[in-house]
Amino acid sequence: MMQVPPCPLNEAYRLEALSSLQLLDTAPDPQFDRLVRLGQKLFGVEICLITLVDSERQWFKARVGLDIPETSRDISFCGHAIIDDGVFVVRNALEDERFHDNPLVTGPPAIRFYAGAPLRLPTGYNIGTLCIISTSPHPQFGRDEEELLRDLASIAVGTMALGALRESRDRLLEVHEDYLVLSQISSAPMAILKQDGIVETCNSAFSKFCTADPATGHNVATFLELKQDWQQELVGLKELVASFRASANQSVRLFPIRKGYLVVG
Repeated sequence: MMQVPPCPLNEAYRLEALSSLQLLDTAPDPQFDRLVRLGQKLFGVEICLITLVDSERQWFKARVGLDIPETSRDISFCGHAIIDDGVFVVRNALEDERFHDNPLVTGPPAIRFYAGAPLRLPTGYNIGTLCIISTSPHPQFGRDEEELLRDLASIAVGTMALGALRESRDRLLEVHEDYLVLSQISSAPMAILKQDGIVETCNSAFSKFCTADPATGHNVATFLELKQDWQQELVGLKELVASFRASANQSVRLFPIRKGYLVVG
């Protein structure tokens, strides 16, 4: 009887990591499209996919040889592939008790062979796969082929990482541009802090509420009277906001950005 893919133990964090990439339901990307075309030709299969395994579905960021953009997760092969870090191989689905009555086997696309290499982020979460599919069994698929598939998956992950870096850079530039404008026209204390508490830049209004010179490159804990564990992400930053509210006697807003926080009085 068909087996539904098990749920990873780190599922909540895995889904959060997937969401943070902001790739789901995005337009086709030529870089990923080239990878699946290469995989199709390299392995001589009908279908190659870059699959992102969401909570209830598997969505295809790139696909060749398949028309549909997604399938339900509970019938997916990729749902099984993300459980472990190795390449997940089904050489003949009709002879595999986990899949012989799977609707993707008994109906279109009539899967007989499947191999999927997890898309493993540097944080350790498997967010999907780069997989190949054939309508014919592939009994000779071996370790050399698995290594090639892992290489393609690594390229896909690297491409995702570069895209995230570009997006982070663009957002940071936008925040800096807004800050430069606002800091010149506002009398409110303003600063951009990195996530480790280092002051990247601040205006004079911010400086006057500090007990020491908040020179760029210094940790905010060196000149604000805060608890030692203030750096603990948002919890600590709420303490920072509270300290500003107490010293400045005005409300303070905190705007998270990808690589830090913008504090505005």
